[in-house]
Amino acid sequence: IDTGSSSSVVDVSLARKLRLVTSPREISVFGTTVVTEEAVLPSLQLGPLQVALLPVVVQDLSYFRDIFSVHVDAIVGIDVLSRSSFTVDYEARKLIWGPVEPLSYRLSCDPRFPYPTVRLEIGDRTLRVFVDTGAKELALFENRTGAIPGSPVVREETRTTLAGPVVVKTVELHELTLGTTRWAQREGSLMKGSLFDGTLGPKWLGAKRIRFDFEHKVISWEK
Repeated sequence: IDTGSSSSVVDVSLARKLRLVTSPREISVFGTTVVTEEAVLPSLQLGPLQVALLPVVVQDLSYFRDIFSVHVDAIVGIDVLSRSSFTVDYEARKLIWGPVEPLSYRLSCDPRFPYPTVRLEIGDRTLRVFVDTGAKELALFENRTGAIPGSPVVREETRTTLAGPVVVKTVELHELTLGTTRWAQREGSLMKGSLFDGTLGPKWLGAKRIRFDFEHKVISWEK
């Protein structure tokens, strides 16, 4: 599941098995236009969620196997996930559906966006980042944020994504504030991206459980 994906994605091999009829489509991945295909999935069920005639992106997801040694048939995006509040319990390895009370740490989301988007302050700057269950770190999109003053580059690497190789710089960030939580110093990443200022992964928060309350536009988590 991936709250950072606007559309659900089906692996090309599964699309062939299901005999889905595809047509060309362009999508934006980390600021790069990727030519891919789209189709309509007759039905999808994830727990209590049932969706009929779901438009999906058809993409080769084999790079997950190359990186994580895991075969992925599909990515369920925010187009499906936002239909019901849910909790990810990383310790119990469970998805729990339905509205429940907020966890220990909580943040309000910006209601203008379909993504669970929150305010992050770095020094005297306020950035708009979305909480992405498909991410493990804080990644800032350099083409939107520009350079972050006083944030030296610690290391640099190239990662494989749906858009191909992407250069990622790990930087040292200072004076971060997220709701009532403050950090004097944390590492984050700078990379190419679009639309928002960055993404925030639950692992970066140290979350054992994270809850997405789409009815009240609240994200909460426990460490």
